[in-house]
Amino acid sequence: MKELLKLAEKIKDRKLREKTIKLLEDPKISNSEIIYPKADLKKAPCWSVGAHHSYEGGLADHTKSVTEACIKLADIFNKMYDAKINMDHLICGALLHDIMKLFILKKEETGWSFTGSILDHADFTACELYARGFPEEVIHMVAAHGGESGNANPRTVEAMILYHIDVQLNHTSTETTLWNNYNFYFQQVNEMRIKEAAEFLKRIDGKVLVCSHNDCDGACSAALMLACLRQLKKDVEVFNGSMVRGTVELVLGKEFDYIIFLDLNADQFYDLLKPLEKSKVMIIDHHTVFNDLNKKGIVHINPRIEDPKAYISASQLVFDVCREAGLENMEWVSRIGAVGDHALEGNEQEKEGSEIMFAIEAVKGNSGMLSATKFLATADKIEDLLYKNEYRDCLETFNKEIENQLRRFESQNTGEVVFFEVKSNYGVSGAVANKLLELYPEKTIIHYKLKYGYYGFGGRSHKYDMAKLFRKAVEGMGEAGGHPIAAGGNFKGKNFETFRRKILELIKDKSFLQ
Repeated sequence: MKELLKLAEKIKDRKLREKTIKLLEDPKISNSEIIYPKADLKKAPCWSVGAHHSYEGGLADHTKSVTEACIKLADIFNKMYDAKINMDHLICGALLHDIMKLFILKKEETGWSFTGSILDHADFTACELYARGFPEEVIHMVAAHGGESGNANPRTVEAMILYHIDVQLNHTSTETTLWNNYNFYFQQVNEMRIKEAAEFLKRIDGKVLVCSHNDCDGACSAALMLACLRQLKKDVEVFNGSMVRGTVELVLGKEFDYIIFLDLNADQFYDLLKPLEKSKVMIIDHHTVFNDLNKKGIVHINPRIEDPKAYISASQLVFDVCREAGLENMEWVSRIGAVGDHALEGNEQEKEGSEIMFAIEAVKGNSGMLSATKFLATADKIEDLLYKNEYRDCLETFNKEIENQLRRFESQNTGEVVFFEVKSNYGVSGAVANKLLELYPEKTIIHYKLKYGYYGFGGRSHKYDMAKLFRKAVEGMGEAGGHPIAAGGNFKGKNFETFRRKILELIKDKSFLQ
């Protein structure tokens, strides 16, 4: 109840706020000719057994979830589309849309049943709001929140938001949170941005550079985008690399009319993107968000903008955009990328496909990944990748090298946090770290390798937020990024001991726990 009243305090109009709070605190039927017992809002279910939120306290839980989701969605609409949604009406309608269920449901010895009221709860509530002098817009919201299944259809933006949110959350499991089960507002915003990104691709009228991360997810993302742009008959080239300022500077130094960043959090380098014509830049990413560049006029798709804990592979996001733009029959590429980025478990073929992509990256480096990207863009099916002799040779070399590194690790496997120097001619560090975390899930694995005067490092952990930890550890001496479970970066070699000491000191701070 306190949480509902706290939400009601967000209503800025004093009279509307007071009316809303009064009805929440002391629900009554204004019409003295209608008499039914009143249930306790703190204990009432949202409906009878078998329906949604049918447990005690379900009505309050449902009301809170609906109101919070309405506020989130409206806030995004206001920011993105200048929708000018009346937040007072929206909050009021969301808080009160089911309030008269308290006179439809009653508690008996055998459980909850109905009082016998022949009024639909939406009509009952709308009538009560009318009797109490609530605004017409709020009354309409309540009357129309059932949509086609009710007696009225939504005719305002506020009513549409309440209707859609309520319908979706009617099916939300009581054991899971709103965000983990079905985040309706997130899905709707994501769909809008996907359509916007597809239109971006269609209106390209010059030379476009697709720049992607040089890992499995990034390469699959680039392959999908390359195939889509070719299908749209656009002049396109592909470039891949890791996410460091130098890479972005190099890309921006090339002569192209449009630039598309995939699986790269280029938003952290907005200072470099500022001079560009914003309508000709697009970012599709899933890493930690530094800046929401939609506000700057750049098409920026990243599910973490709405939900920082969301985890969807870049290749899945790119596939959604390309499919919207007309690409068909290439979902298998996106699934390989998702499996490679641990966003999808996948079947045996998809797992092997992702292993081959890791092997190509490790054995053949950037040039090999660029070649594989172009190959995937023209391949017809997953078997084309799995049975290509050149790539199977890479996989064999890759697997042997991982076995060598795992044997080396056994001699250094001490403590909760293990620093492991990868000594190899191949780029197997990330794959070795993934395997080690699988074998030792209770440990935090930090791997590093010196090359050309710089230490490249990465980490895997189920305990610490590695992206946050690494960014703090390399402040002033390097760069880092990634995800809570898996992250990486680089810094000048002479600073390694400083880096190690910082890590061991920082993990004492509970704020770095996942």
